[in-house]
Amino acid sequence: MTQRLANWEQALSDYLMAQRNKTFAYGSFDCAHFVAGAVEAMTGENPMAEIREYNSEIYSLRVLKELGFDSVEQFTDSKFTSTPIGFAQTGDIVLHDGSLGIVVGAKAVFATEIGYTFVDRSEWLNAWEVGRG
Repeated sequence: MTQRLANWEQALSDYLMAQRNKTFAYGSFDCAHFVAGAVEAMTGENPMAEIREYNSEIYSLRVLKELGFDSVEQFTDSKFTSTPIGFAQTGDIVLHDGSLGIVVGAKAVFATEIGYTFVDRSEWLNAWEVGRG
């Protein structure tokens, strides 16, 4: 993964604002696509570029299996460097309840069926650095 772009903070903010009213849909606006879009906004690279299309939870799991992964967590481990939750910074990726989100200050934002949900740091299960070095 390359470094964050010089204007990554504004790019992330613009991306999050543009996505805020989208409706959750597997294969177009699920946790993986939401996070991949944020990563692409910050770095110019899409970490899901090789993922084929899917339209349901079952097919998303099948795609992961075809790539050799049992979970979205394993896939994320293959793309990013894990970091202790206490060191996660704005723009990094976190895991909560099987879903990926993006750190924004002391919380992380997740794409859900009801729109954005914010989750406190104390509830994150894992974290990964995005383009920090």
